[in-house]
Amino acid sequence: MENIELLASAGHYLTSFFKMEVLSDESFLDFNSLSRKAASIYFHEYMHYIQDIATCHGLLNINRMVEYIRFANLAIKRGKQTFSVPILPIDNEYNVQTNIDYMKVLNGDTGSTYQTPICNIKINESTINKPNGEPIMQVTLYFNDTSVYHFGGTAIM
Repeated sequence: MENIELLASAGHYLTSFFKMEVLSDESFLDFNSLSRKAASIYFHEYMHYIQDIATCHGLLNINRMVEYIRFANLAIKRGKQTFSVPILPIDNEYNVQTNIDYMKVLNGDTGSTYQTPICNIKINESTINKPNGEPIMQVTLYFNDTSVYHFGGTAIM
């Protein structure tokens, strides 16, 4: 059995834009002729695509991006404001700020890998409220070294 290295930079899937990249010189016209390495990388990135179109997390990301692009296009079209990139919402037009706030909670923390044992897991109220005023709940992991991690969609993406 061929031993396939795990390469973090061997491929990429751009969430919400359906763009997949596999860093390989091989032709993908005939999937059956791919090496195991290229096929594995493709399959891994394809799973991100499936998560993007078939999970609530992915569909919420797509919706958030569409609403933001609509807002940004309108802001540029109006030409009434000087803007920097990224264009930040002044008010909550197209629910852009609401979506940004929601996704902070729903995505959870990113880029954190803890080697310390978990000492407690709690479901807490976040600082973000639903339209009816109720807080969005979030799962928080507490570690022995006093580190805290807010669990969310990025943990599985």
